[in-house]
Amino acid sequence: MTSDQKSIQAVTSPSSEQAERLKLGLAIAQTAYELNNGHRIVPGKTLSYFDDAALINTPGARPLKLPIDESFLVKGVFNDPKTGLNAFLAYSSDRKEILIGVAGTNGFGGDAPDTKQDLISLGIGQAKALAENRDFQVALQSIFVSENNPSDVKILIGGQSLGGGIAPTLGMFLVYGNPKANHELFYSQLQIKANQISAVSINGF
Repeated sequence: MTSDQKSIQAVTSPSSEQAERLKLGLAIAQTAYELNNGHRIVPGKTLSYFDDAALINTPGARPLKLPIDESFLVKGVFNDPKTGLNAFLAYSSDRKEILIGVAGTNGFGGDAPDTKQDLISLGIGQAKALAENRDFQVALQSIFVSENNPSDVKILIGGQSLGGGIAPTLGMFLVYGNPKANHELFYSQLQIKANQISAVSINGF
C-alpha cells in the first residue's frame, strides 16, 4: 500500500489528534449551513461556529457549540446559483491550516439546484464549481505562496449531507485536478499532496 493510499483510509479508531480534527471537521460542516440560513460568515472576519439554524428548533435538537480556534480568518465565501454551491474557506497562519466548509442541501425538493446535485450529480457539479472558481483558486494560491514550506500546510474539508458527499470529491480535485475541466493545470502547479488533506463527511448523502 502506498503512502497516498494510507493517507486516504477511513478513520475507524481515531487517535486523540484525529479525534480533534474530526470534531473540527464537524464544526465547519455545521457552520457551513450558515451560508444557507444567514450572512454571518464574512471574508476578512474571524470564523465563528454556528449551529445549523434550520434544525436547531427541531424537537430533541440541542446546540453542539463546537470550538473553532480564533486564529482562523475567513478568506472567501463562494456561491454558485447554477449548482447551488455554498462554501467558505478560512485560514490560520498560526496553525498553517486551511478550513473548507461546504453546506448541505438547502431543503430537499425546495432547492432545485441542490436537489439535482443530490439525485443526479452526487455533488460532483458543486465540487467542480468550487475547484474551478477563480476566487477560490486565488485564495488558495495566496496562502501557499505566502508560506515558506507549502507542504506543511494542512487542509481540512468538512460537509454534512450533500456537503459530506462533496468533501472527499473536492479533496481529490485539489490533489489531482479533473482531466475534463480547466483546473487540472492549476492544481498540478499548486502541488497539494494527498497527505495534506483530511475530509470529514457527516451523513454524506
